[in-house]
Amino acid sequence: SRWGALVGALVVARVESLFAALVEALVEALVEALGDSLVEALIEAVVDALVDALVGALVDALVDALVEALVDALVDALVEALTDALTEALVEALVDALVDALVDALVDALVDAPVSYTHFRDHATSSNIVCRLILKQKRHEALT
Repeated sequence: SRWGALVGALVVARVESLFAALVEALVEALVEALGDSLVEALIEAVVDALVDALVGALVDALVDALVEALVDALVDALVEALTDALTEALVEALVDALVDALVDALVDALVDAPVSYTHFRDHATSSNIVCRLILKQKRHEALT
């Protein structure tokens, strides 16, 4: 698309050059045939019409190329931004899921780990005993 705009600009420049040569040859022929004042008025009208047509064509071509380049740039930027955002969200969701799974697995392992009564009594405090009883009660409720 960018190459198309460049080629279009080159074609327009070449057409403009050919027009200039054609106008020059036409002017010389008219000057010989008609006379200076009539030729000058005719030249001015032809040049004005050609300039208007060429400017209009060039503006249209440049606007088309600019719009195409802007659309391409916007699409590229949107794709990159969405890709980055989706990647970040996916990584965050995976990390959260892994952390939750690890915490659940550790809690299950710790709750289900057998502890001797002697070991339990050696390290038990009142808050440990309450926590242990609550965990046992929750485990029993979950199983039933």
